[in-house]
Amino acid sequence: MNNNSQVLEKIKSFLKEKIGMEKPEKAIFFENLEISGLDCYTLMEEFGEEFNVDMKPFDSSRYNMGDATINSIFDVRLKRKKKFGINHLADVVEKGIWCDVKD
Repeated sequence: MNNNSQVLEKIKSFLKEKIGMEKPEKAIFFENLEISGLDCYTLMEEFGEEFNVDMKPFDSSRYNMGDATINSIFDVRLKRKKKFGINHLADVVEKGIWCDVKD
């Protein structure tokens, strides 16, 4: 098993433990995780701690984390929020620092 495969397996185990997701390889953050708001923030914070990733560059406003405030309802940028999957998390772990998904 190569290093990337090992990282992916560790991330899958982490997601199963934290949110009970049975098929984390199909996760689209934060669309189909069945969590939102503070739970998303907590998950990303715990991810950083678990995998020793510097999460300071993570800007939650660039991602739709499921919070529907009165401002976000009328914010057309909400439709352009970024998404990422488990492979991006593996890339982040290998780099040791959060990097945004390329457009």
